[in-house]
Amino acid sequence: MIVTLFAWGIVKGRTAMGDSPVVPGPNDTFVYTDIIDPLARPLFEELSVEYSTRYGGDHSLDVRTSPEMKRYPPLLFRPPLGGFVLLVRDGVPVSGGAFMPIDERTAELKRIWTAAGQRRQGLSTLVLRQLEAEVARRGYTRIYLTTGNRQPEARNLYLKAGYTPLFDVEAPPETLGLLPFEKVVVPVLPYGNGRSGIRERIQRWRQDRAVARAWTLRPPIPVRLDDARPVPRLAPEPDTGAGSGAGGGGASALSPMSLVAD
Repeated sequence: MIVTLFAWGIVKGRTAMGDSPVVPGPNDTFVYTDIIDPLARPLFEELSVEYSTRYGGDHSLDVRTSPEMKRYPPLLFRPPLGGFVLLVRDGVPVSGGAFMPIDERTAELKRIWTAAGQRRQGLSTLVLRQLEAEVARRGYTRIYLTTGNRQPEARNLYLKAGYTPLFDVEAPPETLGLLPFEKVVVPVLPYGNGRSGIRERIQRWRQDRAVARAWTLRPPIPVRLDDARPVPRLAPEPDTGAGSGAGGGGASALSPMSLVAD
């Protein structure tokens, strides 16, 4: 499987404990890959356990059987419109996260995670900054995300990272469901990065179809700061006639989207 590697020095972060810069280890590397890569399996296994422990019930993230993973299939987290990154230390994933398209200006962050034994090092901040930089490189101008009301560490991470809460921060957490946030970013390149090859057009068409389908299976996104609701974009079928919509899956209760302890 082909991956993209990013050396340290591109993205910097700060710990949740103060203003001291995060100091990555010499063997830490960002790896862009696919969520079905075996390297990502520890991420989803630990997320499943943590979600079930905090929220009860079955929160499996098995790509073959999970309703959550069927609602947001691997296709959505692949280029040109999506991405999935792992922070790998000595060959072992210690943190990671992903983004998927909502519309032509908005990317949604998902699956943000830090291994239980690697927390309190600022790794989630590094992953968050890396995702923000990649979202900007893809031409998006907004980031949207949600976290659960029983994940105070994630809520604090996003507030400290400059995200605007789209909920009442004074309300008791138990009275809230998912906690939505947004952040404005400055695009580095035009949306889609100018890719116009037939393969890229087919992939974008498939992703657009998957996004449109996901909108039928999820709660609506809150009114955003500019009072404009995102409109899912359904692209016309490519001229080649190739490609089809993403696979199916029934709707279910929306699970929390991120688990971090920075």
